[in-house]
Amino acid sequence: MKTLPSAAVSFLFSFIAVSAQVTPSAGSISDGHDLASALRGASQAVADEYGKLPLSFEANQGQSDSQVKFLSHGQGYSLFLTGTSAVLTLSKPGPERATLRNFPAKLRSQQTDVVRMEVAGASRGPAIEGLEPLPGKSNYLVGSDPSKWHTNVPTYSKVRYSSVYPGIDLVYYGNQQQLEYDFVIAPDASPKSIRLRFAGAEKLRLESNGDLKVVASNGEIAFHKPVVYQMRDGQRLRVGGSFQLKARNTVGFQIGDYDHSRELVIDPTLAYSTYLGGSNQDSVLAVAIDSAGNAYATGYTYSNDFPTSVGAFQKSVGHNTNGTFVSKMNPTGTGLVYSTILDGTAAASGGFCAALGNAIAVDASGYAYVAGSTSCNDYPVTPGAFQKNIDGGLYIDHSNAFLTKLNLTGTGLIYSTYLGGTVTGDQADSIKAIALNISGDAYVAGSAMSHDFPVTANAYQKVNKTPGGSPEDSNDTSTGFVTEMNSDGTGLIYSTYLGGSGGDINDSLIGDVIEAIAVDSSGAAYVTGYTTSTDFPITPGAFEAENPEPQQNRSATGFVAKLAPGGSALAYSTYFGGSGGNGGFSVNGDLPTGIALDAANMAYVVGSTESSDFPITKGVLETIHIAQFRTGFVAEFNLDGPGLVYSTFLGGAHDNGVNGIAVGPVGLPTVTGFTASKTFRITPDAYQKVNHYRGESFPESNAFLTRLNATGSHLVYSTYLGGSGLLGPGDSGTAIALDPMGDAYFVGFTYSSDFPLSPAAYDRTDRAASARPSTGFMARFNFPGGTTTALSSNANPQEAGGNVTFTAAVQQIAGGAAPTGSVDFAVDGHFVENVPLDGTAHASYTATSLSVGPHTIAVTYLGEPDTYTASGGSLTQRITGQVAAPTFPRLGGTYALPVPVKIETATPGAIIHYTTDGSAPNAASTTYITPFTVSASTTTVKAIAIESGDSASKPSTAIYTIIPTAIVTNLSLVSSLNPASQGDAVTFTATVKAVSGPTPTGSVVFKNGATALISAPLIKGVATFTTSDLTLYVNSISAAYTGSATNASSAASITQEVTP
Repeated sequence: MKTLPSAAVSFLFSFIAVSAQVTPSAGSISDGHDLASALRGASQAVADEYGKLPLSFEANQGQSDSQVKFLSHGQGYSLFLTGTSAVLTLSKPGPERATLRNFPAKLRSQQTDVVRMEVAGASRGPAIEGLEPLPGKSNYLVGSDPSKWHTNVPTYSKVRYSSVYPGIDLVYYGNQQQLEYDFVIAPDASPKSIRLRFAGAEKLRLESNGDLKVVASNGEIAFHKPVVYQMRDGQRLRVGGSFQLKARNTVGFQIGDYDHSRELVIDPTLAYSTYLGGSNQDSVLAVAIDSAGNAYATGYTYSNDFPTSVGAFQKSVGHNTNGTFVSKMNPTGTGLVYSTILDGTAAASGGFCAALGNAIAVDASGYAYVAGSTSCNDYPVTPGAFQKNIDGGLYIDHSNAFLTKLNLTGTGLIYSTYLGGTVTGDQADSIKAIALNISGDAYVAGSAMSHDFPVTANAYQKVNKTPGGSPEDSNDTSTGFVTEMNSDGTGLIYSTYLGGSGGDINDSLIGDVIEAIAVDSSGAAYVTGYTTSTDFPITPGAFEAENPEPQQNRSATGFVAKLAPGGSALAYSTYFGGSGGNGGFSVNGDLPTGIALDAANMAYVVGSTESSDFPITKGVLETIHIAQFRTGFVAEFNLDGPGLVYSTFLGGAHDNGVNGIAVGPVGLPTVTGFTASKTFRITPDAYQKVNHYRGESFPESNAFLTRLNATGSHLVYSTYLGGSGLLGPGDSGTAIALDPMGDAYFVGFTYSSDFPLSPAAYDRTDRAASARPSTGFMARFNFPGGTTTALSSNANPQEAGGNVTFTAAVQQIAGGAAPTGSVDFAVDGHFVENVPLDGTAHASYTATSLSVGPHTIAVTYLGEPDTYTASGGSLTQRITGQVAAPTFPRLGGTYALPVPVKIETATPGAIIHYTTDGSAPNAASTTYITPFTVSASTTTVKAIAIESGDSASKPSTAIYTIIPTAIVTNLSLVSSLNPASQGDAVTFTATVKAVSGPTPTGSVVFKNGATALISAPLIKGVATFTTSDLTLYVNSISAAYTGSATNASSAASITQEVTP
């Protein structure tokens, strides 16, 4: 939504039950009273295709009646703007007859209505002008006489009527084939005078949701309920607004109390969008927001004319390669508060050098911290800096990290330091991410190739485990690191490596890379990234304990980890990925790129994956990898409990990736990235509904902005944002941040000279277009009626068997009336109940059968269309009691070959301890992390599960007998009724046959999922089990023969469906 110097009252309307586009040709109209009838009889011409452009308004240069000043066409309607009214023609095709089916569509009958919307009581003769010219032109080549043709007709994105009422302008504009209009109300002007009369309408009707329906015989015009707010110090305050029906098909507007000296806005969308760059290649890689709504951006620039401010610390890049920039944009996107370059002039070898800003953060006082990597030996450092020198090289690949804190005006440095070890060849130490605590300590993370990277005595991992380590060894394998720098940049609170020994991808030794970091109020650091190491540090009870086949596909997999405060212990760490792929990218597989925390310290992780078997939970938005190449993902982890809460794909049929995530006060994941897919999911209220890339070659893309609900099962909002990508591979969002109101600020790069920009944008010119490189962009989306949702428990912890009531409390961020609507409750990522809000905006749900252990409880306030924005909350509920006994997915029995033993427990977060000598296990016994192999003739494995605050589980036992000469058996499993109805008795029959010798004897264990149901004896090689206690929809039934003294074990499984 544009920012205006006065109040703006905006309305969106759409058309129902119409399906044709109509373009009028020139006609003779004698006066305004005959306009409607003349337009009804006008001939039709082929409309321009506007799918890749904003809805446009043509200036009338003779192609329509002289009373028409501007005209526009949409799906099933045409709009003609005269000096006093807006005339809309609504059309739909008449019924086709068989004899006409092969005739051109223009010869078929049309049913057309005309509705004239008049601004009742308006001033006479308001000035009318087109605003924001568009690059497209219209041409009318009607007939054979060129003198009657109308060519190169200019088009505009907006038309303004000035002073239709005192202090009130009227502006028409289009938003991706949706027609909208604003009443722009100057401070102290009154909206009470605004009235609209609809001539030609059969009736007007107010819907229960506040929408206005203008009913014609062949269609309806739906004017959506007004959404009203005011801006105050960068924050939005909710104002009530609604339509009022008056006599003679006339409506007015009811506006609640508001500050008449400030602007009044309805129907917010894009608050601003602006280029940020010079005449060469530039990209915005990171963004942060202060409490006033100023956006701080960093990235890289090759442009000597990159915009800098008066008094900037550095005015231009110091060499012929790229430098870092830091730019502070005002809340309206109309101007830079400051902008400066951070760069050096030369590498240690005397060659060119470079600096790259990867990450930025802003503290509560408005100081910006920027971090990245540089190969410049004269990058600016301050006296007393922790590290003043670099072992420089020729290019950025031979570099150290840097960390810089700027003053409030961008004219000087508070501190600036290198951070890194000895790098050789093409090695680099680089900061990828940054987060701050309330004391101003900077937590930075990234990748290091040096083996003497600064680590502290209390470090969790003091050694780089990758090959190399000597100056003569230029091994390019990286490992991760996490560092907490003190508030003045002079020393380390802690610094640690975090990684394994690396691995090979596409003949490149990639190793481990930390891409993102978040910090909670205790000082614990949450990180994510990717690894090729099979020995990456993993904690007991991890969601995924083993790297899923990294060497087979030569691909990376993700990881999620939590470092305890102080950096001396690893609180949680897990792999997170599938079996990878080989899509031809420099790094293949699963690549997490972002992490964010909500108020309950749930960790949300995003990225891209090529794995069709990437871990995805049930009931989420997308469960199937449909992309030709990569697809994005969004996942939630509870690192203090059950691990993965939910995980969903997010993408379309082509190439997609999620690059950045923010959660903010709304408690819902809001993400950005890129998509080359026309089928990427967007919502009906999207700002841009069409992917504008040309679609001619890979990997052209548009950026996107998407907000999901608390369980990852539905979209709250999703839109494309991009142009046609005519200058290169397309557009991509790289990072995102939310302000205290929940508004989204996201940044990236674009190759589109037609990237969507706001009217008053700081920079509307792509100065890099002629050279065909990328330029940066910054955008802000307003979400009306921002809310927060707090979730509480009446008993936490609660003993097993006891009920727990969870209460959601919803309120507007800016204060005001209690929101209305309903909330969805979910347990461990699964929806359980929708509950309406009461009069105080509270809703409750009672859980009656939670199992022992921690559970993730989430709630999503669904919002109210055009009134209140959705929000969410979560908490960890602990149920105390006895931990569930461990189970062995591969049962004890007789086997011909060594057996890999996996142990599980149904209690989330419980730690398993085991023995293999038959002794009783306890907390001092071996901790189970990954499957282990038993090969002795007889091995008795005993295990218990322990969770802090709960009673230890009962011990479980599995006895594995290895007899190399055991006869191989085969087990078949069938159901007597599949699918079955709920309550039906279903018999499962397991038949065991040996490849030689007599019929096997012994028993078969039947299971449903991980739950053992019964051990049934084999009778003539057959065991049966009958039950009517199956759950709805899907049951995973398995049968395992445990073998005998002569026969080896075997197993089989089927999916049993149960319908209501």
